[in-house]
Amino acid sequence: MDATTATPLLDIEGLSVRFAKGRVLANDNISLTVLPGETLGIVGESGSGKSVLCRAVLRLLGANVTARRLAFQGQDLLSLSEREMRRLRGSGISMIFQSPMSSLDPVWSIGDQIMETLRLHRRLNGPAARKEAIALLEKVGIPSAARRVDEYAHQWSGGMLQRAVIALALAGKPKLMLADEPTTALDVTIQDQILSLLLSLQAETGMALVLVSHDMGVIAETCDRVAVMYAGRIVETAPVRQIFDEPAHPYTQGLLNSMVHVEGPIQRLTPIPGQPPDLTMLGQGCAFAPRCARATNDCVEKVVPLASIGPDRKTACIHRGATH
Repeated sequence: MDATTATPLLDIEGLSVRFAKGRVLANDNISLTVLPGETLGIVGESGSGKSVLCRAVLRLLGANVTARRLAFQGQDLLSLSEREMRRLRGSGISMIFQSPMSSLDPVWSIGDQIMETLRLHRRLNGPAARKEAIALLEKVGIPSAARRVDEYAHQWSGGMLQRAVIALALAGKPKLMLADEPTTALDVTIQDQILSLLLSLQAETGMALVLVSHDMGVIAETCDRVAVMYAGRIVETAPVRQIFDEPAHPYTQGLLNSMVHVEGPIQRLTPIPGQPPDLTMLGQGCAFAPRCARATNDCVEKVVPLASIGPDRKTACIHRGATH
């Protein structure tokens, strides 16, 4: 699907998130779209603002969020009441949080939590809700789901809990799924199973998927488009293949250079020097400049906007011509 002509499912323009009475700028002027049925990857180091952005979309951060536009299926989310947002969360937009154990209530059975979502968003009660909860657990690959539906979170492994959280997120039949590091703390085999499950469910339901990760390998295998975040800002967006073949921003290049390659000759990894910046001390210039080998005075002193460099490609770098 062409991102330049398709009508966005989610349309974000000028979104910012501030904490600590405005001193911490966790998201800075984010503009982004998600198209129906696509998989958008959001990648960046820890602390770059990826999880904050997902929570801002669901309006879980209250008055800390401002935006020129935050629309889902053309509806202005900022104008909705909290009651209207509660109806939208789960049925329109759903989210898989990083830690499945903290996402589930330890005193409710897994089945009861799924049935509560079915009751709220699909008006299912009693035996019908239980039957659907079992069907959802079976869909995400839980063995003996009819028996396990009455078990509690502490009785399940990490991989099974992640599947339960996915079932919970699917219960309302959302149009958009926000998956925030859905494979964190899982071993490699289980990670692959969870990612394959998400993609197969996406193909089956037609939902759009936003996959948040710091793993460029995961992004390469699963996503259609990629948004690269650094210090709360988007520094590059492009179709996934172009991100890997022709990265336009030095930070994106740094992420790719620090990847482990299992094929070809053994090579020393090239880490990105320095540390991410203090979000209370961001200037108007490029936040990556102190860690960038090509930075000049203009990078620090001038605003570096996210600018188009081709069809469905944008970058926030004044030296982008040097990458080609």
